[in-house]
Amino acid sequence: MSVDIHSLALVGKKTQIGENVTVGPYAIIDDDVVIGDRSMVGPHAIIQNGTRLGKDCKVASFSVIGGPPQI
Repeated sequence: MSVDIHSLALVGKKTQIGENVTVGPYAIIDDDVVIGDRSMVGPHAIIQNGTRLGKDCKVASFSVIGGPPQI
């Protein structure tokens, strides 16, 4: 029942993080984000405002979630 947030990650103060979540170095997670239990956010990943991740999600390194689509 722990959360492992790397010391070099930036996580908003209002972010809701579930149990057993891991956040890698240089990840950026905005304030209005919910991350479900047992999820993993890789190094350098960015999760933007309004994003809701369920349980057991894996966000790969260098991913950008919740932003406008890249066309």
